[in-house]
Amino acid sequence: MSLRIAQVATMGFPVPPRGYGSVEKVVHALTETLVGEGHEVLLIAAQGSTSSARLHEVPGTPWAFNRVGESTHSLVDRMRVVRHIRNVLLRHVDELDIVHFHSAWMAEALQPSLPIPSVTTLHMQLDSPDNRNTLGKWDAGPLVSVSDAQRQGVRDLDLPWVATVYNGLPLHETTWLGSGEGGYLAFLGMLSPTKDPAGAMRAAIAADMPMRVAGPAPWYEGEYMREVLNPLLAHPLIDWIGEIGDSERGAFLGDAVGTVCTTPGPEPGSLAIIESLAYGTPVIGRHVGVPPEKVHDGIHGYLATTDGEREAACRALGRISRSTCRTWALQRFSQQRMTQDYVRVYETVLGGHLVSQMADDHRAAQPKWTR
Repeated sequence: MSLRIAQVATMGFPVPPRGYGSVEKVVHALTETLVGEGHEVLLIAAQGSTSSARLHEVPGTPWAFNRVGESTHSLVDRMRVVRHIRNVLLRHVDELDIVHFHSAWMAEALQPSLPIPSVTTLHMQLDSPDNRNTLGKWDAGPLVSVSDAQRQGVRDLDLPWVATVYNGLPLHETTWLGSGEGGYLAFLGMLSPTKDPAGAMRAAIAADMPMRVAGPAPWYEGEYMREVLNPLLAHPLIDWIGEIGDSERGAFLGDAVGTVCTTPGPEPGSLAIIESLAYGTPVIGRHVGVPPEKVHDGIHGYLATTDGEREAACRALGRISRSTCRTWALQRFSQQRMTQDYVRVYETVLGGHLVSQMADDHRAAQPKWTR
């Protein structure tokens, strides 16, 4: 059955992003696959976006970010964008079956005033005080998580989850089986305590293995860079190459013997794990958060939390089959699989909406008894 779907992206970066922007990469993959499978899609996204879907670019976006990594847009900017998107959706309301939001605050602002059903994917970590406070008052329709681990910190809240849908990317089209002949370990991510690059570098140094570090250093982490990272980056085994784009990512990951993902908290998604496995490169991740859902210990890499465990895992990477890693990624984290899962979500939400609407119609048709 062909569906008519509005995808409402975040407004921070265009779809697809030109550099950083993981959510926008996922939205692009989903939108293009939906169109390819015969669905009608309206993509509402930041200016500069491109798509084979019907595209509406929102004026005044993408929003700029200041030197400490915070968005510069104000509440007035948000309300202006909300009004604009609401007008676009209402203008096309008779041409849509469902709206898919990829931003929680945007769903909160728009969903209650829409006469058609919607679903929202939460792409962020949920257990922060601000996010728990927001979700504790959630009244904006069904929710999708990007991993089961993402829900852990809010299990005490009565949230309307309909599914977990793992992120997907065009892996068949853009990746290949890498050789790992570079002989180095890879770290891919922001140089911030939230990603713990120090833990990854310490493991490489302890295992006496070279490591290439790819990622930007945020302005606001100056003290962390000076006191924690700079001494490690100065080690002869460590090579920091800065931020890399999609065109460089294949060689970087495919030539690595393994990727070390050391995010200490319950990271919800991690495209770095997906991309690494797609190039056949095994992953070392922690026991918490999403890694246990994407990396089967001893098969696609290792789950290791302490420095000692990671050191041992680095030395054992040669036991992992690269072809097994790639096959797993192509099966589990492709854009085709993600799209199939989301189509099932749309059908579930639409089915529930129809049942609710029929019940309302039935109640309205009952005779009104008076004394």
